[in-house]
Amino acid sequence: MVKNWILIISILFIGCLTNQSTESLIPRSQFKEILIDIHKMELNQLDSISILDSVLAHHNISYDLYKNTLLFYSEESSTMLDILYEVEDSLLD
Repeated sequence: MVKNWILIISILFIGCLTNQSTESLIPRSQFKEILIDIHKMELNQLDSISILDSVLAHHNISYDLYKNTLLFYSEESSTMLDILYEVEDSLLD
């Protein structure tokens, strides 16, 4: 649970740093799937960097594209919260 709060706080903090266009972003549905995969893998592993690398490789997404998408949705806090609620609902099913 602490990891979830750290992720949310990091997202909100990073959101203040940059402004991105939607052209260079991961589509919302795929971004949600990436976040779901990250959370599922966190349950089994402790090294969050290797988890992120593994999930991004599985989805064929570069770290820079992921970071840009994360920053964009961080600026759109209501959209990001909607995505996080959808991720949480998916994990509870």
